[in-house]
Amino acid sequence: MLCMKSITLLAALALLAIDYAQSAAGTISQPDAPAQDVTFCQLAKAPAEFAGKTIRVRGIYRYVLEENEFGPAECCPEKIPDRFYSSIDGNPMYPNARSERLARKLNARMSATALVVFVGTLNGHVLEVERVERIERLSHPKDRYHQPLWVPENCGANYVPSE
Repeated sequence: MLCMKSITLLAALALLAIDYAQSAAGTISQPDAPAQDVTFCQLAKAPAEFAGKTIRVRGIYRYVLEENEFGPAECCPEKIPDRFYSSIDGNPMYPNARSERLARKLNARMSATALVVFVGTLNGHVLEVERVERIERLSHPKDRYHQPLWVPENCGANYVPSE
């Protein structure tokens, strides 16, 4: 009788451990909130509209050492009042191996400039990236002043990368 209770207790503990491991790894099938497609210009014009929502946005990700910036892939017709940043390395885990591989590729060197598609949640002026969906172009310039030709320039006062 005591042996049977011990086996039952061990089985229950094993099931709890498996359930916890699956939920921590994100493998339990829970419907993901669908990401709303947003252009960077829409995001910059009305960031409060997208606060706390899961969005998919395409833009230029710039990374130098510990600093990053997230900007438009094309010039916006209206002035961008504030800078945007992203947090892609603060996530304890990624939803899949592909997203993790792409995130590591972005930050593999001391600097990067990339045309990317991120899925994440806007918190103030920080896009908390949940998933790196695509890297369309990637360059590792020597410093922030050497930008690839595909980075938008001459946007007037609408957008000026930080110096």
